Amino acid sequence: MIRTLTRFEESWAFAALGAIYPSGASARLSIGVCDLALGDYLRDLFATIPLMAALGLRAAIWIVALAPPIVLGRMVTVLGLDPAQRQALVERLVGSTSYGVRQLVLALKAIGGLYFGGAAGVKAAIFGSGPLAAPSATDLVPPGRLALGRERGAARADVRL
Repeated sequence: MIRTLTRFEESWAFAALGAIYPSGASARLSIGVCDLALGDYLRDLFATIPLMAALGLRAAIWIVALAPPIVLGRMVTVLGLDPAQRQALVERLVGSTSYGVRQLVLALKAIGGLYFGGAAGVKAAIFGSGPLAAPSATDLVPPGRLALGRERGAARADVRL
């Protein structure tokens, strides 16, 4: 149970990360993190990261999900907010006076950024190949496959996927 997200936690994670890395953010970068195979990434991520990191990311997801009544004065979860309100929620959480809240939300943002920035379509759009459609799940390397290469003693340049 600790190594997997429940369906509602996964929905909350999609909403939080979708607010941070939205679709249509610019003309060149029309895809967002939710347009990629985010569910597969999260499942693999939670299965492979250390237990304390998994607990921290789960706490970050819960904080973002349950913050609207406290931060925005709205009696809903993050799923009850529109995209602009979700973005405002995340911005306020990142600017929180509580160090723990700030750092947990930034950790969630960093994990999403590693995945989003590593997608082939995102790299091509950022580095000048023009706008691209969302890449297939086979274009991405899940972290579990990277960990498997390290466990077998493969050198970084010798990892074969």
